Amino acid sequence: MKTKILLLVGLLLILLVSDVHPAGNRSNLTGLRGVGVVVEMPGALLQKEGVGASQLQTRVEVKLRQAGIVVLTEKERHKTPGRPYLYLSITSVKIENVPSLAVGISLELQELVLLERQSKSAVGRLSEKPGFTEFAATWSTGMVGIYSTDKVRLIYDGVGDVVDRFINDYLAANAK
Repeated sequence: MKTKILLLVGLLLILLVSDVHPAGNRSNLTGLRGVGVVVEMPGALLQKEGVGASQLQTRVEVKLRQAGIVVLTEKERHKTPGRPYLYLSITSVKIENVPSLAVGISLELQELVLLERQSKSAVGRLSEKPGFTEFAATWSTGMVGIYSTDKVRLIYDGVGDVVDRFINDYLAANAK
């Protein structure tokens, strides 16, 4: 069992050191008028520890507004070119025999995209089908960490850090 925990910790450390905020992402934010926000937390592990998706969504939206970034409603987003939204995904795994959680925080800007190999008429037909999506991540960042169960609310700080990365890149790409 200890071998599994050490292997998991080692893997997480490698991921923490690796660059999950690739260079060149910033230019994809030029001209972006605003974003919607979608938060997903699969499973109930974090909710049991007091971390809620609705609280995270509110915190992300407040940070964006404070930075001067327009937060789009669902209706506004569907009228905006590309239908952009920030997708925050938080996954967690309980580490056996240790009062800790391994947590992955991912933030992506999702937008409608057009594959160059598709003709405009083909995309138009496909877009009209219910449930068909052409969304792709055009900007992304993330982090992985281990949180003690008595300090799991620090996940809010981790989310703040990845949102700050988006804000910094957005403001740099849209400097006046």
